[in-house]
Amino acid sequence: MPLQPPHSAVTPLACATGAPAGGRLYGGVRRHDGAPNFSTGTEMRSHTITVLYVILMAAVIVAIDVLFFKNRFWERLTVNVGIVLVFAAFYFRFLKHP
Repeated sequence: MPLQPPHSAVTPLACATGAPAGGRLYGGVRRHDGAPNFSTGTEMRSHTITVLYVILMAAVIVAIDVLFFKNRFWERLTVNVGIVLVFAAFYFRFLKHP
């Protein structure tokens, strides 16, 4: 019967990648109880969506300002506040906890 290393042996590949002794690497992040932490990718996706949403809001505000309210300060300010409130309402209703 050939000799095999015990299951707790750490291979050089596992050491280089930071994988646990079993050889499985769950995104390199583990919770304090040792279970894999799968929320890291979701959190990054959420930040990306938020940044894109803010860029979209800024583009809408600038486009409406330039097209309709070039020389009207108070009307432009009122519409900009309204646009921000509408975008905030949609964000908290649909994008905050998808």
